[in-house]
Amino acid sequence: MSAICMWIKASWKLVLSALAVAQLMVLYNVQPVDGIPFGWRVDWSWMLSVWSGATLLMSPVAAAAVVALVLINVGPEVQQGLPANVQRWGPVAHISAAVAVQGLFVQLVALGICSLVCWLCQADPRGLTLPWQLLTAPVALLAGTAVGSAVAMLIPTFWSIPGVLFALFLAHRIFFWHGWPELFTTEMATGMVTGGRPIPAFLAATTWLNVVTAVAIWSGLIFVTHRGRHRPWLALLISLVCIGVALTIYMPFVLADAWDTYEPIG
Repeated sequence: MSAICMWIKASWKLVLSALAVAQLMVLYNVQPVDGIPFGWRVDWSWMLSVWSGATLLMSPVAAAAVVALVLINVGPEVQQGLPANVQRWGPVAHISAAVAVQGLFVQLVALGICSLVCWLCQADPRGLTLPWQLLTAPVALLAGTAVGSAVAMLIPTFWSIPGVLFALFLAHRIFFWHGWPELFTTEMATGMVTGGRPIPAFLAATTWLNVVTAVAIWSGLIFVTHRGRHRPWLALLISLVCIGVALTIYMPFVLADAWDTYEPIG
């Protein structure tokens, strides 16, 4: 914990600020209502969609921040010089956790402020899909930082910083028009969806897909970067199982050719 706190203290001026700006940019960039910005203030579900959709910028920024901090402070040369009893992924995990904590803090503060605004504006609560609307953003951010950790260790070049930034930002465009579970970033409603709410099964699948993907990435990273004679075969097994679970979550939506992410309010 002390190592994570050290990295937070060393990086918060840039990392926390960048993540906060990313969150604010997305919250502002929505359709106004009655000529006033922050139109999401009139609908709880819309607010949570925009709040979660900030991962469109926050996950790429968090991943790029992890890569930058690792390469600057604990690059390949430093990792090779670590004591034999310290695994290469250890310092990277501390940096990744520090960035993730800052991202989660930004999300929590933003959620608190936006909830207060919605409460004061007497926003419509009928479209809420809880608890899933509260979970998709945090787990997408954690999956994004996991990607940053993997890139930092497996592709240790400064070109990886803009590479992972743009790759995660553009990844959502591949299946933009499909109603398939979202990975690393979540889309948002830029306008109010009158009479509709997010489909619970879609949000649940998105949540669990990001969870098992993050675990798969970290387990695989532990196995691949392990130093020593005894390979951590359990880590490999966990990674493979999580990959299988991820496919099990994802493929039913693909085979069903799902298009809708919203359903009428019953």
